[in-house]
Amino acid sequence: MSDNWKTGSGLPDDFDFEVTHAEFRYNPKVQDGEVPICVLVGLNSETGDPEDELRFTVGKNFEVVDKGAAVEPTFAKAKINHNSQYGKWINSFLANEEAMALVKARDMDPFVAASWVGLKLSLERVLTDTTIRGESITMTSWIVHDVTEIETSEGERKPAKKAAAKKAAAKKAAPKAEEPAAEAEEAEAEAPAETEAAESQTKGVIPAPVKAVATDIARKAGTYEDYINGVYEHFMTDLVGADHESALTDRAFYDAAVAEEG
Repeated sequence: MSDNWKTGSGLPDDFDFEVTHAEFRYNPKVQDGEVPICVLVGLNSETGDPEDELRFTVGKNFEVVDKGAAVEPTFAKAKINHNSQYGKWINSFLANEEAMALVKARDMDPFVAASWVGLKLSLERVLTDTTIRGESITMTSWIVHDVTEIETSEGERKPAKKAAAKKAAAKKAAPKAEEPAAEAEEAEAEAPAETEAAESQTKGVIPAPVKAVATDIARKAGTYEDYINGVYEHFMTDLVGADHESALTDRAFYDAAVAEEG
């Protein structure tokens, strides 16, 4: 049968991307503009667009500083959530053999946008259907198959060492999601911060099972900051935006849980 019968996402799914600019910013359509987004601008080899954009939500507990040049944690020891888009991007990048050498040679820091400028990456788009707070959306993530080229401080180009055969093998082993409609790519960014979820709980009331786990985390934490890190690490996206998020992260909850233990 002719390839003309095959359908796709309507977007380039496999291409090289050379980062020429990077910044952190807020988008009012993403969680009311309270969550930073990392934006990488560069040349898309498939479309030829020199100003194509890749966007990754960084997650809560970070704020944009230095006019978009960097992000900083809002409390000590905060880490980028590995379930956030930016966290998945970082882990996919680090899965490449060249990554650690590049991190050291270029003194890369994921909190600094310019760290990504000058990298040329072989990418694969992966779309995954999921449900967040009762609403079905399509999540976009990227698999970094190869770091094919880097830019030195002198502006020269250096080819990466990984062979094309290894790249093909990695792609074959990577999981493929069924391709939904093209319009779904922006569903995550366009999704409203709050949706009507079929929940029986009263707004602000912490469900008993969640309260029990959070109380245990509080009693094991040495400080309030460690407790905040612990609950977000445990509950991850189930906590972000939930009705009980504010109550669970309130200092009063932590103090009460510690006091009850004593």
